[in-house]
Amino acid sequence: MLNTKELKNAMGELDEDKVTELLKAVMDDGGSEAQAAIEACQEGMNIVGDLFEKGEYFVGDLIYAGELMQQAVNILKPALAEGGGRLPGDRPGDRRAGGKDCRYGKGKESENRRPERRADAGHRFHESYGGGAESGRAG
Repeated sequence: MLNTKELKNAMGELDEDKVTELLKAVMDDGGSEAQAAIEACQEGMNIVGDLFEKGEYFVGDLIYAGELMQQAVNILKPALAEGGGRLPGDRPGDRRAGGKDCRYGKGKESENRRPERRADAGHRFHESYGGGAESGRAG
């Protein structure tokens, strides 16, 4: 059985080994407590934020905490996806794909490809608002 207080404190103390051990135990038990585990990790992140505000943690600690949280999500993701659990950043009832899939599309064709920008876009914008040499304003 998951000890959520222990997991929350381990996350707050940035104890990677303990967090990983507890999360792997959740998955070894079938993942039924994955949602409670992710919530405990989020509470641990609140501890990290509080310690940062007090000046006890620094920017490097925040970066490390984010990486540790990402590890936690990756460990728990199979159980959360299977059980309909929510990942950090999900909105209730929102089942759309997040991140790159929403912005750039899915599939091989669009992988790592951003929409093309027109070279004259800034110039056209500037002219449409009265800029440019013909208006007497500096361009």
